[in-house]
Amino acid sequence: MPEQSASIFMELTDFYKAEMMYNQIESCIQRIVALYNNIGDFARGDDVRIFGSYYRVGFYGREFQHLDRQEFVYKEPMITQLNEIKDRLVSYWTNRLGDSAKGDCL
Repeated sequence: MPEQSASIFMELTDFYKAEMMYNQIESCIQRIVALYNNIGDFARGDDVRIFGSYYRVGFYGREFQHLDRQEFVYKEPMITQLNEIKDRLVSYWTNRLGDSAKGDCL
């Protein structure tokens, strides 16, 4: 992530100032400028940042045993759609528990 990288370079700049390493300070500042330009491109919509998609999944029913009434957050790649994760989970639990696991999937 550019934000974290810029913070690290800022800390390095402070270190280089204390050590009077001016060439390294210049290099760090140039990299910070490039990183913030990159962030600006994302903010303007010139580029697309790919974050994951998050889905809350709950398990309800005795057939899920120790998972009954528990909810989890699944992180998937950004391009994963809701019906894809639903189908994958239904298939997994159907194979594991049989047809009784299909139930209602919301």
